[in-house]
Amino acid sequence: MLQACVVDLAALSRLLNGVVPRLRILNMSHLVELSTPPTQASVADLASACPTIEQIYFPYDMFQAMSLSWFQPFTNLTHANNEGRYISSFQEIAETLNACPRLTSLSLFAADSLVIDVAQHLRKSFEQLHELQLQDSILTKDCGIALMQACCNLTTLNVWNTIVKDGQMSEIVCASPQLRELEVGGDDSGFCDAEVIAICNTQTSLVTLNLSNIDGLTDASISAMQKLTSLVHLSLLYCLDNPLSGEALHELVQACPLLSTLTLQRGASYEDEETREQNFQPSMLPGCSTLLAIRDLLEERGGALDDGEEEDWSR
Repeated sequence: MLQACVVDLAALSRLLNGVVPRLRILNMSHLVELSTPPTQASVADLASACPTIEQIYFPYDMFQAMSLSWFQPFTNLTHANNEGRYISSFQEIAETLNACPRLTSLSLFAADSLVIDVAQHLRKSFEQLHELQLQDSILTKDCGIALMQACCNLTTLNVWNTIVKDGQMSEIVCASPQLRELEVGGDDSGFCDAEVIAICNTQTSLVTLNLSNIDGLTDASISAMQKLTSLVHLSLLYCLDNPLSGEALHELVQACPLLSTLTLQRGASYEDEETREQNFQPSMLPGCSTLLAIRDLLEERGGALDDGEEEDWSR
């Protein structure tokens, strides 16, 4: 990992060429700066100097200067992160997947101008993806559904804070094949209780479910999660305002025998002592008997309840 230094990509390529012939991971995400702006040629030179690289992490400002196609010379790449700028071409994604046949994990921004209209042989490239992150993206419903259908072997999906302009995020998530890991929600996503229920009715093979910043999550959503009998990890971040109850969570833990890790994080209003007890049902306050029972049950399974409290609960 390169950290707290100034790097010139051309000089780095010369330095690494032949010196570390089996380099698989190069992390430059903590650089202070690049001495010269990156170019497609300088990135290609780095790929030529280190042909065995499987994962490469650039600093954020470098991502902003790069297009996804710049990753194509890294033919052994397994993970690609292009979160600095929007992707506006479906074909650019497909061609990068073709150039990097081992690429199974892709993280990128998607603009609403993304068009799902390519030749069938390019569409087949998306079958190699197992993990897709579309955080902070803007999608149309048709675009998102087509993308999920193309990624027919997808097992991990992260659409945190992604907006669907003409539909609901649940329509896109439900168009995906059977997922194992899902992260959804966000400050501006407009995600709601009904969408959680729709996802639970469809994505019944989930092992990990992370929900965050969802207003008005209710006991109905938690009851719908009882269908997720393969669930092992559940995280509810800033979703705990009234009317969600501890009793519903307890029933969920009892109904999902594999669930061992439950993470709860209260909203900002929880820090205000005057509104603390007004915003949460008594059974959702730290130290209550219901949450203690949940904690004990999870610990019996070798797991834990992370309630966001620094102090230990007293019995």
